Amino acid sequence: MNRSFRAQDSQMQMQAAVVKQRQQLRATMMKEKEEELALFLEMKKREKEQNNLLLFNNTEDFEAPFGSRHGNSPIFNISSSTPARKTGADDFLNSENDKHDYDW
Repeated sequence: MNRSFRAQDSQMQMQAAVVKQRQQLRATMMKEKEEELALFLEMKKREKEQNNLLLFNNTEDFEAPFGSRHGNSPIFNISSSTPARKTGADDFLNSENDKHDYDW
């Protein structure tokens, strides 16, 4: 009789050890998930703060429309090109020689 109680006792101890291992594994997994979530939320918070800083720091650039500061508009920096030379074909096509289609 003594031996059967010892066998049951050792089985119960092994089962308790297995249950304890599972609980520790679950606790470890939950801790990892909580850490990942905390890291994600921290990164999201920092990204939002950085976006807000960028928006507030660049308002000076957008306050004045183009050309409001004299001579600073990119339109003023465009150089004019020389007029294109006319060729004989241009003269023929654009001529006003008193000839029209109905005169031919």
